[in-house]
Amino acid sequence: MLTLGVYDIADNRRRTKLAKFLEGYGRRVQESVFECFLSLEEMQRLHQKVMGRI
Repeated sequence: MLTLGVYDIADNRRRTKLAKFLEGYGRRVQESVFECFLSLEEMQRLHQKVMGRI
């Protein structure tokens, strides 16, 4: 399924780290928007990992 990763993080260091992490899951379509084609299980794992990082 197509999953959008969208974020608004003010801190440059945290934003850069999250962007580099998300590049491993999908493609960047705008500065803070990624589109990823993931299964439900992959999406849930990604969500847990992102929540641990922010």
